[in-house]
Amino acid sequence: NTRKDPIFGGPRHYPATVFVPEDLTAISGKLPVMVISHGLSDSRSSFFDMASHVASYGFAVALPDHIGSNHDYREALFSGLTSDYFAASDFLDRPLDISFLLDELERANTTQYQGKLDFEQVAIAGHSFGGYTALAVGGATVDFTRLVERCDPDANIVLDGAMVLECRALELMTQPEVVEQLGQTGVSDERVQLVMAFAPVSNLFGERGISQIQQPVMIQGGAFDILAPVVPQQVLAFSWLQAPEKYFYLAENTSHSPEFTNLTSRLFNLEQQFEQSIEEGLSVSRDLNKALMVAFGKVYLKGMSEFEPFLTAAYVEETSEAPFNFHLVREVPADLADLIEK
Repeated sequence: NTRKDPIFGGPRHYPATVFVPEDLTAISGKLPVMVISHGLSDSRSSFFDMASHVASYGFAVALPDHIGSNHDYREALFSGLTSDYFAASDFLDRPLDISFLLDELERANTTQYQGKLDFEQVAIAGHSFGGYTALAVGGATVDFTRLVERCDPDANIVLDGAMVLECRALELMTQPEVVEQLGQTGVSDERVQLVMAFAPVSNLFGERGISQIQQPVMIQGGAFDILAPVVPQQVLAFSWLQAPEKYFYLAENTSHSPEFTNLTSRLFNLEQQFEQSIEEGLSVSRDLNKALMVAFGKVYLKGMSEFEPFLTAAYVEETSEAPFNFHLVREVPADLADLIEK
């Protein structure tokens, strides 16, 4: 059993929720901390089921709401209270939200959590814009020079919808101190020991920025992702990683989110080749992601080698189901990465 606690932290006074095992007194050791960052126009509640599951395996899981790019911000756009679908400042504020949240948890650790939280064992996970957030907190820096070249008004961005979001970072060019922080000094948090990015927006880092990450990294992409396409976004990011421990999971027939996967599956009549319903297939995939998050945390935060079999290609090949089969890649050949970038 787990419980969820409300937390308000950081200068933006964002709301956050923390899941921990129900009975902390029964915990003999300390709890690794995992933070999950939601995507654009989403909210922390979308990952409550995932957080509760991971927490039940002996983790503290914290979920912030990024107020400049969350569901409420989208509703403000629809209500005419703002003219943007997200605040460009969130390229900086999102990673800072993670560090502020960790600071708040450290302050609450002695009283609210009986000193059970271990801030030397911290993981950051994120989806979409939250995947950007996770990679940035892990040490990646934005390559603004490359971004200027890619965001040429004459460039074809139809095949990479995430570029629309990425190019908004150029609005920050009028703030040299922000450009220096995101592009040079970085917004990494030294407490983070593991990075997990699901369908991340990541091309804006470039090879120079992504190669700054030294912690173990897991990246996942969907073959049918129409918002953050797997080839220019996740595959290239993975190929640029220099971290000794890196994993790339490709999910067949999967789009950017369960909602988009459901839409594309019906559009291409995938349900005809699937013994169960699309919803049941998506549930299996989500359960697999929950298992992977637990396994990565156990291996790279707790050093528990008995969970390493769950991080093998054989495991995901066996447990995933058609048409959303998972495949694990540990290395992309250099010549293939060069071809993809061209």
